[in-house]
Amino acid sequence: MGLFRLLLLGAVIAAVLLLWRRFKNRNTTAQQQPTADEPMVRCQHCRVHLPKAKAIETSQGWFCSQQHAEAGPREPR
Repeated sequence: MGLFRLLLLGAVIAAVLLLWRRFKNRNTTAQQQPTADEPMVRCQHCRVHLPKAKAIETSQGWFCSQQHAEAGPREPR
């Protein structure tokens, strides 16, 4: 009877570990999914590249913030 309980306990522990590993791998795989490529634009003031969806467009070009849009583009290097 003691050997049967020991084998049963080992099987339960192995099953729990197997389920835990599968659950853990699903979470890390879901987090590592690549995002869709977004078009990038360059701020005309600080020259930082940022996603087009987060940029501010004016008649002078793209900017990363309202402050840079108000300041306008910098002189070319």
